[in-house]
Amino acid sequence: MVDSLAGLAVGLLTLLLTPVLSGPFFQWPVGYVYFIGGANLLYGCYSGALLLGYRRTQRIWSAGVILLIIANSAWAGQCFAQIWWLSQGEPPLLLLVHIGLEALFVAVLAFQEARSVLPRTLLETWSISIRSDCFTGRGRLLTSGKISRRFGRQCLLLLSKRTRKD
Repeated sequence: MVDSLAGLAVGLLTLLLTPVLSGPFFQWPVGYVYFIGGANLLYGCYSGALLLGYRRTQRIWSAGVILLIIANSAWAGQCFAQIWWLSQGEPPLLLLVHIGLEALFVAVLAFQEARSVLPRTLLETWSISIRSDCFTGRGRLLTSGKISRRFGRQCLLLLSKRTRKD
């Protein structure tokens, strides 16, 4: 939720402040201001869509979270590359500070999502696939064939936890 609101707020604020940011004090190129504002709005909408999907189904889409982590990491890399490219000339100091802080923010966000959110999504996806594989079509527990004893015990453990909650 934090990244969605942050992306939407920063994108909207950037676009609203285009005349100030591209004015004589900040000296940001107008195209850069539109690019940053639009990218932040798109990111906020995407992460917000993931959040709304989670609230509706109570399941986190692991591929969506992985894409979010990749997008944050790529944006941080883009920011660092832009700092390097801009430092070849004489850019305004506030522009470099802004890009540096944004790079730091999204890098920390990507790290936090990879460390906290992604393991939960993968665990949830893994346990759902285990639950669906625990039963045959007739509702009996699979105990023979290619399924190991350990797998059968995991199925029983998952099922016992489920029945305790019900």
